[in-house]
Amino acid sequence: MKNSIILLFLYFTFSSILVQAALSSDFKDQSSFNEVWQVVQDTTQNSLIDDSERSIKNSYSKNHFPTYEINFSRFFSVTKSGIHDKLSAATFRTLHDHRDYYPRIDKLLHSNGICFSGTWNITHSTEYSGLFANNTAIPLIARASTTLSGVRRGEKRGAALALKLFPTTTNDTATLTQNIFAIDMLAGRHIRHFTDVSMTNEPDFGLSLNLPLGLHVLKSFLKADQNPGFRPIDHLAQFDAQGRQEFLVRSPKWIKFEPHYSNKTSDHADFREELFESASDQPLRYDILVKSAKADFNDKKSWQRVGYILLSQPTISYGCDRQLHFPHPRINP
Repeated sequence: MKNSIILLFLYFTFSSILVQAALSSDFKDQSSFNEVWQVVQDTTQNSLIDDSERSIKNSYSKNHFPTYEINFSRFFSVTKSGIHDKLSAATFRTLHDHRDYYPRIDKLLHSNGICFSGTWNITHSTEYSGLFANNTAIPLIARASTTLSGVRRGEKRGAALALKLFPTTTNDTATLTQNIFAIDMLAGRHIRHFTDVSMTNEPDFGLSLNLPLGLHVLKSFLKADQNPGFRPIDHLAQFDAQGRQEFLVRSPKWIKFEPHYSNKTSDHADFREELFESASDQPLRYDILVKSAKADFNDKKSWQRVGYILLSQPTISYGCDRQLHFPHPRINP
């Protein structure tokens, strides 16, 4: 229960800030797939890492890597001028800065993860534009993670997937990346395998009935009729596979990533080891399903299967956990 309350507090606060801070920003940064993948693989030289951080970086290896504990103490720091809210600062940075990586970044909500190279493939004709158009095939970098500190089977784990799409047909061309966020259940649940569950851009909170008071208090952080659990995807319909802006934008409202039956499963307790083994022999596949705003989100039959993503080259690294950045798409008013 304690972890659920912490998670809901953080998520409601984070989402409220996203809604309030959805301001325009002219700062844009472009990266190529190869450039960002080098960061994930820790093959770049980084002179800005201090000694304590360097020891963390050196602790990563194929069979050994740190597990970051997520608690309230990580979200605030005490300075001479008072208490610094690191979560608020991180949220504003995520909205206003489109850099794809940093010399160092502390992921406050999804600290433990594993990265993949992959492809985004749309294989069905749709009414949608941009990266949802038929025959779109572009590279991506993905990061699978869990909410809070639950990483091992037996702990509540909220499966999450962040995708960084590169609207280009060549891996060495710099482009403005497009990012997607999908989660299974915010508060987490007991799952045997990470690949047992689907993830959407409007995840369940997973509240238990014994938390009504906590939910009521947490809702006080929200404003008006904004939906804190919704992650927009309309930006994906604004650019085509060559990064050119679309004139007539048509986008679904919801997206779901559904695990394919052909995925290999592994019984490692830690989801990172599980996914590393599962994707080492053959790529993991998630089917892409979408749904328009006219449909009912809870109607399972109205999902439209439009393509799939393939995830390969599993990588557990400092670059994946402490440098890779997924800019958050701003919520349109």
